[in-house]
Amino acid sequence: ILFLFSWLAFGLNIFTNFLPLIIFLIAIAFACSSFGILLASISKTRKQLEGMGMLIILVMSAIGGSMIPLFIMPDIMRQIAVISINFWAIDGLYDILGRSFSLYEMLFKTGILFGIGISVSTIAIHFLKKNILKLF
Repeated sequence: ILFLFSWLAFGLNIFTNFLPLIIFLIAIAFACSSFGILLASISKTRKQLEGMGMLIILVMSAIGGSMIPLFIMPDIMRQIAVISINFWAIDGLYDILGRSFSLYEMLFKTGILFGIGISVSTIAIHFLKKNILKLF
């Protein structure tokens, strides 16, 4: 919806590389939702999830370039940024929308996001099974 609004209001050309954009957005959504499931699986209470989630997401946003552009940050912060989902998402969206990268050129970053989603989901499933077994 936000991309459609950007297209209508600001003239952002989202249809030039529409297929890479859609696939990349699916990869971002998968990585983010997997991360949310991980947070839910390691939390004991809703309040703990809210506090921990807010803290982790703010830190990830800060180091990933969502709050401050990475070119302003020192070199060490740019090196740390690669552990953040935000970094890969922002960098990939710049590549698709700003640099008109093709689907082939986006395979690495899309793979990174799907890899993050799969690995985080695997860890989350482990914690969910562990917590479910505690209930019985």
